[in-house]
Amino acid sequence: GILSLNIRSIHKNLDKIIDDITSYAKYDVISLNETNCNISKLANGLNDLLIEGFHPPIYQAPIRKSCKGGGLLTYVNKRVCSSSDDIENLSMHQDPSLYG
Repeated sequence: GILSLNIRSIHKNLDKIIDDITSYAKYDVISLNETNCNISKLANGLNDLLIEGFHPPIYQAPIRKSCKGGGLLTYVNKRVCSSSDDIENLSMHQDPSLYG
């Protein structure tokens, strides 16, 4: 299954998700919306966003330079794809201007 959550800041909510990973581990894909996340401001970059049992997230930065509002992290469960290379085709590195 797929879980989509509007989390209104990854910084405020990632610990809650990690603490309750058994509830989330049943999902094949987790999409976290409205992350307000700026990877360059994280001490360890993308490594700060890892969730046990899932591949490193596919990251889409918020469109606004302030990083307030927007942003997307998509996690794929390791039982779905054995390698991060297998999910490269899911990457969301698209030009945001395409969405008007």
